[in-house]
Amino acid sequence: YLFHRDGRLVYKHPVSSDPPDMAEMIQGYITQGYSYNEIKHGRDTIYIEFGEVTCLAVLFKGVADERLRQAMRSALQETEILYGQHLARWDGSLVEMGRLGDIMKKHIRDM
Repeated sequence: YLFHRDGRLVYKHPVSSDPPDMAEMIQGYITQGYSYNEIKHGRDTIYIEFGEVTCLAVLFKGVADERLRQAMRSALQETEILYGQHLARWDGSLVEMGRLGDIMKKHIRDM
């Protein structure tokens, strides 16, 4: 999940099998000002990485290593380099961010 820092959902992987309320739960942490970088939710773990204008949350089962965090940071960095100015004044439109899905797949897909 890629969120704007104000809590709005920017991008969700289209084939995600996550529980339907997961995005709302993560949004709650973000909009309440929490800066957790890891949340335990039952048997799932959620890693959260924060950028300047966005934050990226990845839900997984089992154990993840530092490579996942690095991949998340890389995805955030590339996203904010390409779209940071647009996201700073984001109106909810994804039209100008056509490569967003490709960026997420490139960095996160195989983790």
